[in-house]
Amino acid sequence: IWYSIKVCVQIFIPENPMIAFAASATLGYLNYDLTHYYLHHHAPMTGYKFLKRYHMFHHYKDPDNGYGVSTPLWDYVFGTTLDMTKNHQKKRA
Repeated sequence: IWYSIKVCVQIFIPENPMIAFAASATLGYLNYDLTHYYLHHHAPMTGYKFLKRYHMFHHYKDPDNGYGVSTPLWDYVFGTTLDMTKNHQKKRA
């Protein structure tokens, strides 16, 4: 039985922490990229409607804020949340 436990631990906790970091970073990026694609090219389900509105507001009203695509969490952390109550004008170059 101890051998079975050891094998299970080795599967879920690799000896080299860089393997776990690389796998986590890859999965995080895939989540971001697939969510970004979904928000641009599909009609979102109920849970994603806010994200689509938030992300499109970033693209078309306030490109200097609202960088969170799969979640606005990091916008709160870094102070880049969107003020969606104001009528922003898109900046023209």
